[in-house]
Amino acid sequence: MDAFGAKGDTMNLTEAKTKYDSLQNPPDGADAKWYRQRGRDLEEIINALLHSEGLESRIRFRPDGEELDGSFFAFQKYFLAELKWHAKEIEASVLYSFKGKVDGKLIGTIGIFISMSGYSKDAINALVKGKELNIILFDKEDIDYAFKNSFSELLKIKLRAAADEGNLYFSSSSIEVAKQDKATATAQSVIQTIAPSVENTLCFICEGRTDQIILQELLAKAISYYLSKAKIRIIVAGGAANLINTANSLLLDKQTIL
Repeated sequence: MDAFGAKGDTMNLTEAKTKYDSLQNPPDGADAKWYRQRGRDLEEIINALLHSEGLESRIRFRPDGEELDGSFFAFQKYFLAELKWHAKEIEASVLYSFKGKVDGKLIGTIGIFISMSGYSKDAINALVKGKELNIILFDKEDIDYAFKNSFSELLKIKLRAAADEGNLYFSSSSIEVAKQDKATATAQSVIQTIAPSVENTLCFICEGRTDQIILQELLAKAISYYLSKAKIRIIVAGGAANLINTANSLLLDKQTIL
């Protein structure tokens, strides 16, 4: 059994960030072996991130024959971790499989699922409508945020959103909106200007990544007709069932973070 942060086995945070950045764009001719190795590398990268924040962790262990990517201890709770870096969004069946592992552990254990490719709308809708909420969802945008800020901070805010509003997929973009972040626009988090009289951040919440792309295109066209001081940010809720939760969490988050 290996441990996250075992002495001599863990890269430092700078090395982890450099490795993480190098994996963003697959090389020409990357084969299945390269992608499998990227998944293993992601485990080591998250390993280093957790280790840098003093979280007690284990990596790649098999209790009773089932494989778990890792576990860690934070805020007086134990968390089981699953990490995926696939080409496509994660479907409901994958989340249900992981939820089964979490359900079989000590009451109060929480699952952390990290999908670098995001989640299908149906997957999040299915979880939100479930009877027992014991999984918190992370995506690539969240890991980017954790490297720039703090994984522990992000986890704490996500736990609060899940506890207060049942929001299992509270986006790190929401945190940046609450903090009036002035970062440069990206494909995941759009900041643009649209109206000269408006100086606050205007937040749009949509169901999925496709909706986000469509909104981006529409707003990009609208911008050409206006001069503006406002900032726009588009937040993905991950499904219709999570739209209200995301909106409510954002309002609460704005009150508690600032």
